[in-house]
Amino acid sequence: MVEATQGLRKREMCKVQIVIYGHAVNALAIIVLGGIIGFICGAFGVGGGFLLTPMLHVVLGIPYPIAIGSNLSQMIGTSTAAFLRHKHYGHVDMKLALTIMIPMLVGVEWGAWILESLKHHPPITIGGHTFPALSLAMNALFATLLICVAIGMAREAYRRLRTDAHDIAELRGILQEFTIPPIMSFPDSGVQRLSLVSICIVSGIIGAARGLLGIGGVFMLPALVYSFGVPTHTAIGVNLVAVLASAIYGGFTHALKGNVDLRLVMLMLVSSTIMAQVGAHITTRARPAELRLAFSGIVLIAALLVLWKLWMLWHAG
Repeated sequence: MVEATQGLRKREMCKVQIVIYGHAVNALAIIVLGGIIGFICGAFGVGGGFLLTPMLHVVLGIPYPIAIGSNLSQMIGTSTAAFLRHKHYGHVDMKLALTIMIPMLVGVEWGAWILESLKHHPPITIGGHTFPALSLAMNALFATLLICVAIGMAREAYRRLRTDAHDIAELRGILQEFTIPPIMSFPDSGVQRLSLVSICIVSGIIGAARGLLGIGGVFMLPALVYSFGVPTHTAIGVNLVAVLASAIYGGFTHALKGNVDLRLVMLMLVSSTIMAQVGAHITTRARPAELRLAFSGIVLIAALLVLWKLWMLWHAG
């Protein structure tokens, strides 16, 4: 009898729900999702919004504005925990992080302007199906970019693991060959010469992706590694600075617009802050190529989610 009562209580705990804008949401599911995103943030230095936002909306039925605003707000705590852990491990180059921030913010505004322009574009008809221009353009571009990033990183990392090549010796950033002044050096990243012009161009483009698509970390990490020649562990730490800055700005903006549910945020923070530190610790145990290979898998999952949304758009049209 006692065992039956305990089992009933456990089942009731698993069914604890909160109501968010008319939707009953399982609290345990939110905590689990928060833990997954926290681990990804700590291990790879990305915000995880490309996974969490669609999962909150598609799986739990939370409206997109609330999912986006609450995700950005919880990411303030999650990325702070991950950043402090990576800083403790010496994985953060603050000079490089601050250098990429200004052109990235300019790019964010550019991307937001493009987004506003697409909102007023008339619907597009393809094969007898009519689609909203904004949804079609964003999802198609998102899926294409993510698939390219995933395949490129996976091929490079797998080849390196098979040949047992030394990461630092071979991964010289392609943009280190450009010597357009002014030239900067980043000793903490092991980068001796890098054109400020190239930094601004790459960071601006990635910022535009963040403003247009709501993502950026999945592109900044490979850019730091392959374009700038930054070691993987340091690239993760640098990327976290950008994630934290955008989370603070985005979370504050969405809070003013009423797009943040504090109950949702607190439930995600219960597990995300802990798992962010676990993910950060994992990076000290893994080889750089192993981290890049695992990250490519995460990006591929995100691409599949977007392709699924395109499929749904096709049938809805």
